[in-house]
Amino acid sequence: MSKLLLRSYTMSDSDMLTETKTKLEFAKQDINLLQSVEPSLTLAEIEAKIVEVEECLNDYSSLESNGIITIATEELQRTMQECREEVQFFFFHCERALSDKAAASTRFGRKGVEKARSNPVKMASLLNQIIANYSDPEYEDKLDARLTKGYMNKLESLHTRLTDAIAAQSLAKTNRPANTEIRIAKYNAVWSFARNICDIAKVAFRGSHAKQQQYFMYERPAAKKGSRSALKNASLPAQESEQA
Repeated sequence: MSKLLLRSYTMSDSDMLTETKTKLEFAKQDINLLQSVEPSLTLAEIEAKIVEVEECLNDYSSLESNGIITIATEELQRTMQECREEVQFFFFHCERALSDKAAASTRFGRKGVEKARSNPVKMASLLNQIIANYSDPEYEDKLDARLTKGYMNKLESLHTRLTDAIAAQSLAKTNRPANTEIRIAKYNAVWSFARNICDIAKVAFRGSHAKQQQYFMYERPAAKKGSRSALKNASLPAQESEQA
């Protein structure tokens, strides 16, 4: 599995983008002096990058991705709860309807119930085992008499819903790393451009401490509480990690 792309900055995404936009706005005003140091730099390039930064600031794909995962997980949890209740209900009646069949409970997977209660994949396997054995002529009539005819259709429907919910959650989680990498690559490019502007400004304004300060990039992580340098250093919080 390939390693997830890392951010090339330490502050949060929103702080980085806000900081970058501020520097680029300064660069628009100072374009002539900046071009005297780096002639290849253009106003159009800076303006295009500002638009890109604004798009990034309005990019809620990370929240959307987490929302999709949350919805899928909640649906899976609801379906799992139905499965737990239905499996408990089935074995209660199975053991009474087939009390003369010593091996029946084992064939239906009774020993795997506890593990299946907390594992969706094992729950799906258990339901499949119940369904596969339900239509055995040795069991079906007795089970139908107690559970009502057509009960197996209910189990099949529940099994389908569970496997669909497992697949939906898996897909949501699978899509997020790719989306995250695309976003981080875009943010890294924005950051790299801003850093280059600031490097140019250091030379262009080498005679003006005040102007150099305007282009200083505050990328250090936040100082610990109680540190004597907390007030001295302009610091920002460390980048929040993506949820797994």
